[in-house]
Amino acid sequence: MAATRNVWVLKAPPPRIKTNGTADGTLVSAGGVQAPAAPTTAAAPLVSLFCFSPAGSGACAFHGWELGLPAEIEVLPVELPGRNSRIKEAPMSSMQELIQSMLPALLPFMDSRPFAFFGHSMGAWVAYCLAQELQRRGGPLPFKVYASANRSPLLAGTKNDVDPTVMHQVPPADFWTAMHERYGHNPSLEHAAVRRMMLPVLQADFKLIETWDPLGEAAAATGSGGCGLQVLPCPLAALGATEDGRYSKQQLEAWRDCAAPGSFQQRWFEGGHSYATTDCPGRRQLLEWLAADLRQFMPQLMPPLKRAQPPAGKNGTLGLAPHLELDAPRRQTADRDAPLPAAPAATQRHPRAGCSCLCW
Repeated sequence: MAATRNVWVLKAPPPRIKTNGTADGTLVSAGGVQAPAAPTTAAAPLVSLFCFSPAGSGACAFHGWELGLPAEIEVLPVELPGRNSRIKEAPMSSMQELIQSMLPALLPFMDSRPFAFFGHSMGAWVAYCLAQELQRRGGPLPFKVYASANRSPLLAGTKNDVDPTVMHQVPPADFWTAMHERYGHNPSLEHAAVRRMMLPVLQADFKLIETWDPLGEAAAATGSGGCGLQVLPCPLAALGATEDGRYSKQQLEAWRDCAAPGSFQQRWFEGGHSYATTDCPGRRQLLEWLAADLRQFMPQLMPPLKRAQPPAGKNGTLGLAPHLELDAPRRQTADRDAPLPAAPAATQRHPRAGCSCLCW
């Protein structure tokens, strides 16, 4: 029986290689990059890097990263519902719903090797919340979280946005004008059919961003999705772009309060808001720095994989429902406070990924 595919992780398809017709048989990739004629044995991955995309985008935002990072680093782009390979699914507009749906699906990739989180824009908050939920429920922990192109969760809410427009409340007739005013011209959004496809995704993503209240009563009571703004259980790097007007230096610096003393760093790269997801000098700088930074955490240099201790229940037990079955996705009533057991292995597919709008 074939294993069930995991739709939440969509790795880039293998690069297409063709010969250039020369006598020596030199191989050239589809992008025109020269490749060796003889096949080489790639190094086995030692660490995994989960990548969480900006609003309106999906896993394809990080396709190509695997070419800019050493083979020891496995890039795992996370595909959210409602876009690209999951276009027929309804997008999620609640941080709590997203985290609770995503966590059991990603667990199979977390127990095989040490891992880190990279989140860009909206994805920075998603990565932060997922790390918090893993800590709360006793799951495996990332050895580092990279939060890119977004203000600190301490400044969540539209009142702290540099643009006062509440995007998820903008009528469809005015939505694309508001998008242009906020993010500038985007040629990929000029076609009417593309706009019809992207509008529900962007509206849902903006609602998730603009209504997320990590200090609200529900978040404080359960910690689920809202996180309660606890200090991260691992080092944190806040990454910004020098020409990005979506946050201030002070707002990026405010991530410091989400990290334990001595475990925070801040880095700046060339470019604008999409510096990490478009082919530009800023992305090349980022990938070069990430490669060096991640090498510090290769298994031969670090202790065994760390697992969090969830808070004790009323009788000193860990959580409320030790019978949680992560391999039964139809079980919707499983207790959210259950400690996380080891999850079964999963497989991935490599469909042709579509192109998304890269924005918040």
